Amino acid sequence: MNRESSSAIYFISVASTLSGIHQQTIRSYEEKGLIKPYRTGGGTRRYSQSDIDKLIQIQDLSQRGINLDGIKIIYEMRDKIEELQEKVLSLQQEISQEKIQHSKNEKDIQYTLSNYGEHNEVEQSGMSEKDIKDMIQKQELYFNHSGDKTSDNKYSARIKLDKIDIKELPKYLIDNKQKFKQWIS
Repeated sequence: MNRESSSAIYFISVASTLSGIHQQTIRSYEEKGLIKPYRTGGGTRRYSQSDIDKLIQIQDLSQRGINLDGIKIIYEMRDKIEELQEKVLSLQQEISQEKIQHSKNEKDIQYTLSNYGEHNEVEQSGMSEKDIKDMIQKQELYFNHSGDKTSDNKYSARIKLDKIDIKELPKYLIDNKQKFKQWIS
């Protein structure tokens, strides 16, 4: 049993009594498409409490001088407004998710850029491309370990540099071998 059938429990006679609307008037509302009661397998109309509330609203609008076609337009517009409100809510949720994703992407970019700052020491050192190629070809790298700890330039000419084995290259260089392959014979 679905939700609609389980909530549609009133016969037309009971719906008429509860709403104060004649059964024939209820049938005419149905013919105009203003109300759609649940139908059993045998075709018997069954009304829910929300159907009865709607019948009362329709009767009230009719008594205010709005004809049934006008009432139908009002309900169609109300349904369209509800549909659009659901769409707006859905779009707001989608925008929120996009903002979260954008924020995450922005943080990833900031992190990447801040890490780049840790790995662009060679560019800041004034070393030429030839100097770097020579270091790689000789399989040696001069690296300032104390500069690494103080975040100073690791390749500063004012500080005596330590010679290290090519296997001790910074992780950035090891992880990007393809990028630096042009410097390796």
